[in-house]
Amino acid sequence: MTLRVEHVTEYEYASRVELAAHMLHLRPRELPWQRVLHYTMRTDPAPDKIGWGADHFGNAVAWLFLDRAHGSLRVATEAVVAVDPRVFPRAGETLAWEHVASLALRAAHARQVAEFTFGSAMAPAEPEARAYAEASFAPGRPLLAALLDLMGRIHRDFRFDPEVTTISTPVQRVLQLRAGVCQDFAHLMIAGLRGLGLP
Repeated sequence: MTLRVEHVTEYEYASRVELAAHMLHLRPRELPWQRVLHYTMRTDPAPDKIGWGADHFGNAVAWLFLDRAHGSLRVATEAVVAVDPRVFPRAGETLAWEHVASLALRAAHARQVAEFTFGSAMAPAEPEARAYAEASFAPGRPLLAALLDLMGRIHRDFRFDPEVTTISTPVQRVLQLRAGVCQDFAHLMIAGLRGLGLP
């Protein structure tokens, strides 16, 4: 399948800025099943300097620098991406979750994987989050089956309510409220998985 993707970001500053530096993650990522056939980026005003590279995770990055006064910035990108069909395993045919956790620590790329097993500010390895997740992770259960069960439980047990949390609401509070928004539920799931040693 070939996809054509267009994206536009526009900034309107309250007052003119003298200089600006921007880090953009707008180019689709090259993956074994995904190839970028064409990519363009246009900005207004044009940057005085532009750099290309990759971030810590391997995502394409553009760094824009403008060193003249401007009141707005518009970035428009267009990409043509070829995506190959992928066959995913059946939930019950995946490895046992404990086996995956042990592989993550021994893998050739263990450094990259290990950083996702430790708590972070928004997804700490909280004992309460681990306890919630454990109900889905019986010994020997296939990983994907356990993950799908955990997602289903979060969907059933927690109420979507954009009024009860903010971008900085901790996982413990979300567990108490049994409510929140998508990011809260993602943080809860990630925290629970990290508590189980899963990246």
